[in-house]
Amino acid sequence: MEVALLESEVLKLPERERIKLLERLQDSLANSAIPHLREHLAESKSRFEAYQSGEIEALDGDRAVDSILAKIVR
Repeated sequence: MEVALLESEVLKLPERERIKLLERLQDSLANSAIPHLREHLAESKSRFEAYQSGEIEALDGDRAVDSILAKIVR
């Protein structure tokens, strides 16, 4: 099955089912293929939960990148 077709079908699944699939795919990857995968996922989940609860606010992507570039390109 082509990846694009598979992706299209997966995106039709309910969120809970997509999460289950994501977790199974992550478990199938060798840890050496993606160093620190679990730590990155835990941090991403934590930040998203903080955003959802209102603890932190989202930043505009373009403005965030511009700000970072302004700090490192002088």
